[in-house]
Amino acid sequence: MLMNSKRRFLACFCLTIFTLAGVAAASAVHCPLPAGVPTLDEMAGDWWTREDLAQYPSIHNFNAELLVNKDFASVSWVASPPYSQGFHSGVLKLNGRVPVAERFRWFPYQAERAGNADGLAIHTVNRIVFNHRGVLWRITLSNTQPRAVAADVTIDLIGAISCLTASNSWDWAFAQPGAGGPKRRYDETEASRQAVDQLPSGRPGNSTDYTATIGDRGRTLIIRDTRTDAETVFAFPRPPGTLTSDGHQGAAQWPIRLKPGTTQTLEFVMAFGAPGQAQQQATRWPDDLRRLLPRPSGSGKIVTPGHSPRGTIFLRVTCRCYRRWTRLCNAPITWARSPCC
Repeated sequence: MLMNSKRRFLACFCLTIFTLAGVAAASAVHCPLPAGVPTLDEMAGDWWTREDLAQYPSIHNFNAELLVNKDFASVSWVASPPYSQGFHSGVLKLNGRVPVAERFRWFPYQAERAGNADGLAIHTVNRIVFNHRGVLWRITLSNTQPRAVAADVTIDLIGAISCLTASNSWDWAFAQPGAGGPKRRYDETEASRQAVDQLPSGRPGNSTDYTATIGDRGRTLIIRDTRTDAETVFAFPRPPGTLTSDGHQGAAQWPIRLKPGTTQTLEFVMAFGAPGQAQQQATRWPDDLRRLLPRPSGSGKIVTPGHSPRGTIFLRVTCRCYRRWTRLCNAPITWARSPCC
C-alpha cells in the first residue's frame, strides 16, 4: 500500500515536471525514454469542441504562462514576473471577419486550435520558448475545396505588456496594466476574451501608453511601454504582405491565394521583457522557428488537426528530480543512468 502511494506520488511529480517543461530547446540531448514513461504526445488531451470546454488550453514553461482564446490567434493572461499583459495579443481576421475555432487540444508543450472558415481549414499552434519570455505562432491555412480560394488575412498585433514591480502586484490574482494604472482585472480580461470575435475589434483601455514602430525592413513591430521599462516585439521570419502601425499597435496582412489541396503557413513570434533585450530575442527567434517549432511530417500537404511533432523533454531535469525523489521515497531506480542525466 505504501509503495503504491509512493508510485502515485512519483507519477504525479513527474507529470508536473513534464508539464512545466513546456517547449524544449533544440540543443537538449535526446534520450530514449525508460519503459513505461509516456511521451509528451501521449500525455496530450483529446480534441474538444468549443462548446464542451469551460476554459481553453493554457501553456506554461519555467518562465511564463498564457491562455489561448476562441479565435485563431489571440492569447491572454500572459505573465512572467515582473511582466504582465492586459487585454489580449490581437485577433486573426479572415476577409474582414473574426472566425472562431471549432476544436481545441492541449499538449504539455503547446496548444492547438482548429476549424474552418470561408473554404479554408485553419490550424493554429502556439508554444512558449523554453525558459524565455517568447510566444510562437504557426497558423496553417489549407484549401480543402475543389477550386482555388482567394482570401485576405489580417492579424492584429497588440503588445499591452508592462513591468509591474509593486509589492502587491504578484499575488495569486496578479495585477495587469490598463486604464487607471495596474490592478487586478479578472472581469475586464475575461470580457475582452469573450468579445474577441466582435467587430470593430476592441483596444486596450491604456493603448496610448504604448508606442509602436516598424523596424527591420517590415519584419518587426516594436512596442514600448512609456510608463514602465517594458518592451514587446512581434517579429516575422519573412515580412508579411503589409505591416502597419497606428503608433500604438499594429497589424500584419497577407493575401492568400491557394490552389486546391495546397497550404500557406504564417509564422511569427512575440518577445517581451526589458527594452533592448526583447528586441534582440525577437530578431533571433524568427530564424530559429524551424528549430523552436518543428513542423509535423508531411508539412507540404494539408495538415490534419491533431498531428503534432513528437515532444522533446528536458530529461536532464526530469531524471535528476526523479532520482532525488526516488531516493527520498526509498524506491528502487529501475533504469540505468543515461548520458543526459
